[in-house]
Amino acid sequence: MVKFKLRQVAESVAEFDTAEKLDSRLIPYLWQGGLSYYCAAWAEGAKQFKTHILHHSQEQARCLLHNKIHSSLHRHLACS
Repeated sequence: MVKFKLRQVAESVAEFDTAEKLDSRLIPYLWQGGLSYYCAAWAEGAKQFKTHILHHSQEQARCLLHNKIHSSLHRHLACS
């Protein structure tokens, strides 16, 4: 899956979905698709949380939590 190797998360999710629809026998071998879904969900969650932080920057605990989650996401999943 080219988009997965290029770390294009949303595009790779679409590629894996297409592959599954074209041949359901591939599903047991498309484990990378699960990583793409996981990364996409975390990226979306981080985006939503960041929006909240921008409007409530006085809440230091949430700012620290956001920074911890964001750095962990990129370090462990190498998501872009």
